[in-house]
Amino acid sequence: EGIHFGFWMPWSQVCSWAYWRHPWLLGEKLESMFRFYARLRYRLLPYIYSIAHVAHRTGMPMMRAMPLAFPEEEGADEALGQYMFGDAFLTAAFAETVHLPAGNWIDFWTGERLNGPADLPVEFPEDRGGPLYVRSGAIIPFGPEMDYVGQKPTATLELLVYPEGQSEFTLYEDDGLSFGYEQGQVAETRITCLAKGGKVELTIDPRRGEYEGMPERRAFRLKISVPAKPHHVEVNDVALAEAASSEGGLGWWYDLGESQVRLNVEEDPHRTVPVTVQIVY
Repeated sequence: EGIHFGFWMPWSQVCSWAYWRHPWLLGEKLESMFRFYARLRYRLLPYIYSIAHVAHRTGMPMMRAMPLAFPEEEGADEALGQYMFGDAFLTAAFAETVHLPAGNWIDFWTGERLNGPADLPVEFPEDRGGPLYVRSGAIIPFGPEMDYVGQKPTATLELLVYPEGQSEFTLYEDDGLSFGYEQGQVAETRITCLAKGGKVELTIDPRRGEYEGMPERRAFRLKISVPAKPHHVEVNDVALAEAASSEGGLGWWYDLGESQVRLNVEEDPHRTVPVTVQIVY
């Protein structure tokens, strides 16, 4: 549980002030778990860095107590062993129960869909350290798997989308090194999703702003959750054909096991026209 908690906070921490907690001394099972969480966190850096920008701009912390995130939720002030990590993730640490606020939630580890409000016993797979839920409507950017920041280019990002109603996410990027963001050296990408009936529309606005070292072009690998295989997918009013494999290419592919539409899109080279994906199922 300490591994789980240590990686789901603004700055990763290993509680080892009086003990030998080096991952390679924890045994094969816990070392493997530590490695999994480290890799997941590096992939989530675009999300984590964006919620850090929100904290800087608004004062809304990255790690949010339940009464702060859900002030109208009855009993939120008693949920002391859990918190929101940004808008998308709800997690718990060293708790026996977890409270899901009103709305729809997805177990990130298993894909199970749950409805709140609900009080559930804390359960998670054997190779994980704690529960993790995603708020329905979330739009979550992932980067490449890395061993350290800057190891690989980030011109291509993955977007994991759980459509529900109207939702949005703003991806914030800067050089990651200087205080240039204080002078406006930031790129912002607004992403919106509208789900209604049997249709999902995802819009990725062009990047606004610049910073030193910014990738010239941006591409996205989309993973959009829909409950059934689509019968029509289009990008900017151009219909796409169904692809023969998960690689997608110029078409789309439906992962039946994950209930996801997968496709690849690229930013307008002139950064003037948004990318709009429509899915009808």
